[in-house]
Amino acid sequence: MIVLADLHDRILPAYLTKAEEIQPGIQARMIAEVNSEVFDGLEDYSDHARLKRIASVIAAYRIAGAITTLIQTESGTENPFLYLQREYGLSLKELKDIREAYSLDETPMDHELDMLEVYTAQVTQFGNYEAYF
Repeated sequence: MIVLADLHDRILPAYLTKAEEIQPGIQARMIAEVNSEVFDGLEDYSDHARLKRIASVIAAYRIAGAITTLIQTESGTENPFLYLQREYGLSLKELKDIREAYSLDETPMDHELDMLEVYTAQVTQFGNYEAYF
């Protein structure tokens, strides 16, 4: 399970503070939501550090998305969220592979991964693939 301190490895504390100012309680809600989505059904999975990393990336991405649209755009190399975009896409794919290996049902994140794949395909069509993955 992730805790607030795990998010500090993924997103600057100033963004977490701002998100909390804009939407009080968002950090606790996202942590609880993502913990449930990631860890449910995977209690026997041996690499808890891997699941914790995946969960912290997803929670940080969602929190950042609640306060800025930069999380969903390339916006040049000065976008402070490019690394988080990349980690998010890779984490969703990694979690999907883990859940498939355990024959678990889809999660709400599978829909997010499908949307991300459509978006990546559109970006690839316009020649900017390297900026995303």
